Amino acid sequence: MNYNSLQCAQKTRSLCILFGLGLIWGLQFSLVRLIITAHVAPFGYAFWQAFGPGLLLLLILLIKKDKLLLSGGHIFYYTFAAILSFLIPNTIIYFAASHIAAGIMAVIANTAPIFLYLLALIFRQENFVLSRFIAVMFAFIGVMLITQMDRGVSIKGMSHWIMLLLLSPLSYALATLFVAKYRPANTNSLVCATGMLLAGSIILIPFTLLTHSFVIFSLFNIKPVFGLILLSVFLVAFGNILVFELIKMAGAVYFTLVDSITAISGLLWSFLIFGNKFSPVVVLSVLLIIGAIIFMNHFNLSNRSQLSS
Repeated sequence: MNYNSLQCAQKTRSLCILFGLGLIWGLQFSLVRLIITAHVAPFGYAFWQAFGPGLLLLLILLIKKDKLLLSGGHIFYYTFAAILSFLIPNTIIYFAASHIAAGIMAVIANTAPIFLYLLALIFRQENFVLSRFIAVMFAFIGVMLITQMDRGVSIKGMSHWIMLLLLSPLSYALATLFVAKYRPANTNSLVCATGMLLAGSIILIPFTLLTHSFVIFSLFNIKPVFGLILLSVFLVAFGNILVFELIKMAGAVYFTLVDSITAISGLLWSFLIFGNKFSPVVVLSVLLIIGAIIFMNHFNLSNRSQLSS
């Protein structure tokens, strides 16, 4: 097999992983809604979403004979990475899940590239580019239109939940900046993800206990929702493995394209599972937001490719 064939095979594999990851993460929003509307408390679900995948990744670390590094710097990193990239955004999503359609959640939660550009402008890490700023405006116009269209999207009074949900991509964007600046040297992604998830589960313990929302799995009281929680835990762990593989094969910039695919697949899963149908105005809003996400990701990919060439 020649070099071109190998390169083509690697691109094909990277695309398959990218779309697979987008499908998995898009499905998560529908699973979250199914689980939360089955009266599972958000903090209890959040704990298992952190502890379950963290435990599975820890087992992979042990199998690979890697070590979970626990220096002061590493614990600082795990803790704040967990707060910004898991606790704040995911907990908000879990609380909003019973009030907003899964597809709409998937679209709004994946606007992190929009917030990332705004934060980069504020911290002077990026230059002002008119086309990118117009994309940001389109995204926010889309969000504002959705907040005015309660009917056909979710229950009445959805607007304030949409505004609260915007804190989720903002937190993801802050997490991206934090990870880029404070990631410990010589620490691979698997170790970082494992430490972050386990730190998140430890932080969640007091919130879970104080709100009496701990989910106990019992062989004597098996409920259908337990299967959904276990499926969600497995998908999160498997998704993290795909992330490491994709970044290793194609680089971190290529990985950013997953936001667009997750938003679109989240809409498709929402339609297939719940039969969600949206008004023309909401469809226009979603197209504005997804278009802005795709443009921002394409700009980032093209810009980084030019810099590396």
